[in-house]
Amino acid sequence: MALRGRMDIDLDEGRIDAIFADLDRCHCPGVAVGIAHHGRPIYRKAFGLANGELPVLLTTATRMRINSMTKQFTSFAYMLLCEEGRAELDAPISRYLPELHPIAHRVTARDLLGHVSGLRDVKDLCNQLSGTTRHISSSDMLAMYRDIDDVNFEPRTAWCYNNGGYLLLTAAIERIADLPFEEVMRERIFLPLGMYDTAVRRWDDDFSVNSATLHTATEYLWFEDVADRDRRSARFEKAYLNTASAGEGGMAASVDDILRWLAHWSTPGTGTTQAWQAMTSPQRLRNGSSTGYGLGLLIGEYRGIQTISHGGTGMGSNSQLVRVPEAGLDVVVILNRDDVNGVLLANRVLDACLPRLKAPVESGAKSEPVSGSYRSEKTGRFIQLFARGHQQIVSINGIDVPFEWDQDDSLVPSPVASIFKQRVILEGNQSSPSAIRFIDFGSEDVLPMAPQPPEKDTQELAGKYVSESTATEAFLSSSDGPLLRTEGKFGRAEFKLENLSEGVWRAKSTSTWPWGGLVTLSKASELLKLTTNRNWNLVFHRVAAN
Repeated sequence: MALRGRMDIDLDEGRIDAIFADLDRCHCPGVAVGIAHHGRPIYRKAFGLANGELPVLLTTATRMRINSMTKQFTSFAYMLLCEEGRAELDAPISRYLPELHPIAHRVTARDLLGHVSGLRDVKDLCNQLSGTTRHISSSDMLAMYRDIDDVNFEPRTAWCYNNGGYLLLTAAIERIADLPFEEVMRERIFLPLGMYDTAVRRWDDDFSVNSATLHTATEYLWFEDVADRDRRSARFEKAYLNTASAGEGGMAASVDDILRWLAHWSTPGTGTTQAWQAMTSPQRLRNGSSTGYGLGLLIGEYRGIQTISHGGTGMGSNSQLVRVPEAGLDVVVILNRDDVNGVLLANRVLDACLPRLKAPVESGAKSEPVSGSYRSEKTGRFIQLFARGHQQIVSINGIDVPFEWDQDDSLVPSPVASIFKQRVILEGNQSSPSAIRFIDFGSEDVLPMAPQPPEKDTQELAGKYVSESTATEAFLSSSDGPLLRTEGKFGRAEFKLENLSEGVWRAKSTSTWPWGGLVTLSKASELLKLTTNRNWNLVFHRVAAN
């Protein structure tokens, strides 16, 4: 079926079905898919089970976790309050939450919506340092912002995805509206738009009508392509986060409802077009660089076309929403499993529907993956380059991200990781670079090659370390690995450590979910710093040796 417009669409139902054929199984969890053209649904199908224990198939009307896709709804709710004169985008968040530590008082709502506040991400801290076995409420996490007295960076000087920022926005919306967040969303957005299969669910251990079950894979390789492994052998367990989730990622919705939401973008049934313009305008850092992120939405490019998108990832589920304004095309993909990447699937739908996309960028002379370890003297950033199969991986502070070669023989994030505006430039011998230049949202960092890890007993590093502002104790043990065990306000977590260089250790969670990051130790082993992808250089002071 060919659909004409500024950019032609070629919808071949069989070609779309083939994208999801590997998930079309009657004994495994799967995916629900929706495609619309100028607001009119033209493809609605679901594949696989809603529940691995029952013979109930997914449908496009099944309520499914959408995780961080929620953020655009939270942003829109705040914009509605701004239109009514009850809130302001550039007001300090402390106007609505005066109990926050003074270090947060200089941060605005716009900063939080655009992930440029620089504040710590308390949700990440709770999951990483306290584990996921005990209930941690929204109010528990919010209270942590009264005590945390340091930041990742100064506001608007860098970009860092931050669920904690949307936790603060949730609380601000509740204070301004004098209603629970669930009621604000239902009365102001879901009901007016006819989204009757959508709700805010803070927890996953309750019962919810017409809801798909989460299926957490026992082997988690997020950036793998769906075709790289035999999904029929996948194994799942009943595991989910016990940190409450609201405006940062707490919604469950059907594909049909998300298509209704996307249709509303063009002809708002509530709110104004000015709200959408603000939400889809990328923020700029102080250095002038665009973040590519607006207010709850990512504005990017895929194979030469502009896209507006946002995905969401959680234990047992993930999702992706993408709009191509020039083609009037909307694509929604929601999965009730976390071992298949919804962004990859949505991109394949774009490939199938848009015949006039630019060909994938061909790299220059360089195409083979390179290896090496590099450390910045200025920032302490540690980057590893290595291959995973044929894929080039750039591990930034212990977080693996797939990159690919650009035409100028530099490395850029692959389309599935395009939210990161980063670039790696090799210096010296291209097969074994002596140094790399890392461009991160316009800021440049030079990283010379890191020395090999020393051969010495780790017993001298063992001991107890404390982070006072997060009320967390860390115990570094030289036996069994070595291991780093943390005890936070709400529970415990454990990480295996791998020595990468002098004083630098990679931390990998021993749980199913791939938490982790980088641990650095001072030469005297009196100071330990933990860096995750959302909390940078969290300081622990040594209080006792083993």
